[in-house]
Amino acid sequence: AHLMPYLLKGLKSKCVDFKRATYLILSHLSNIFTFQPNVRDEILNVMSKVRRWNDSMGSNEKSFLVGLW
Repeated sequence: AHLMPYLLKGLKSKCVDFKRATYLILSHLSNIFTFQPNVRDEILNVMSKVRRWNDSMGSNEKSFLVGLW
């Protein structure tokens, strides 16, 4: 819970390395435990604002979404 503000900030970052690290951390956390619905919804909300959902979605985002569900 204490990491979420920083992870959400990482999703919004323009720094590619910071964003990739954030997806890596979120993916790892999603393998360890299941996110509560409100946390999962907040992550998806931020992702939908940052990135358009189309074929140009990066492999980091796709991998994370597969792991999230």
